[in-house]
Amino acid sequence: MNKKILTTVVILSGICFTSAAALADNYVFEPTTSNGYTYVETPTTTTQISANTATTTPAVNTSASSSDISTNYQNAILELDNAQVKMRTDLLNYKSQYQDIDEKYNLIKDQRSAMKKLVGETEKKITEIEKNKTKIRKQML
Repeated sequence: MNKKILTTVVILSGICFTSAAALADNYVFEPTTSNGYTYVETPTTTTQISANTATTTPAVNTSASSSDISTNYQNAILELDNAQVKMRTDLLNYKSQYQDIDEKYNLIKDQRSAMKKLVGETEKKITEIEKNKTKIRKQML
């Protein structure tokens, strides 16, 4: 009994999934049908410019047409792309600064070790000179 119910449920769910894809309209991801609202494209109004003026004024459109919405989406995507490019150039600048600092650090580290050796050698020489001076003083007495 359970096996029959299970197979029936699997078959019906398979039919529902395949028929939903076949019967769906092709505008699922288009912004003109989002949230159940359909947007009607209205003609844009333009303003006439007199020949005496040197500046132009853009046409003002107060309607929310699908081309405006898709243009807004495209503008948003372009802004995100520009921000991403800026962030990548900043990252490259940070990496180059890090590499410069790392090279300076390694150079200073090498200089420090060389100076430490030099200090150690000069201290040894000073102690040898001190020992020789004390030997000579002892021989003089």
